[in-house]
Amino acid sequence: MSPVTQDAFPACIPEYHHTIGFIDKARRTRTVKICFRCGQLEFEGARTSPPASIYTTLSIFVHEIGMVPKRDWEKLARTTAAAHARSR
Repeated sequence: MSPVTQDAFPACIPEYHHTIGFIDKARRTRTVKICFRCGQLEFEGARTSPPASIYTTLSIFVHEIGMVPKRDWEKLARTTAAAHARSR
């Protein structure tokens, strides 16, 4: 992964659908929230911008563990909300 710092950011409100927690000795130490739609992330405790290549690296990682970086999240939310409403 290239260490070159990210120097451009999209002008949107991120929708974080993926979260990666870092665990040390059975305790969560840091959390990264990722929005693959707009390409932003929130890295708890970070004081600098992330490397620009982190999104590609995270996308590969997320695919490898069986998660989906790009998805119609709005449709999924509507479907899930409708299913919950019917089950009540």
